[in-house]
Amino acid sequence: MRTQRSAVGPIPVPPAGDRASGLFTFAGDEGLAKYTWPYIAIAGRVSGPTVLVTAGIHAAEYTGIEAA
Repeated sequence: MRTQRSAVGPIPVPPAGDRASGLFTFAGDEGLAKYTWPYIAIAGRVSGPTVLVTAGIHAAEYTGIEAA
């Protein structure tokens, strides 16, 4: 039996069957701490596979998207 995560990195995981949204930052990184990124976290009602959807703004910024 898997245990429910309370966070993935700086993003809190909502309770099963719920969703949450907000902004996160990398507080421990001097270069990134001044920026915020929006997120939406959705937890299914039952345990199952995980999916990550990520996107970029500029057409040439694909390497960071691929790295995720």
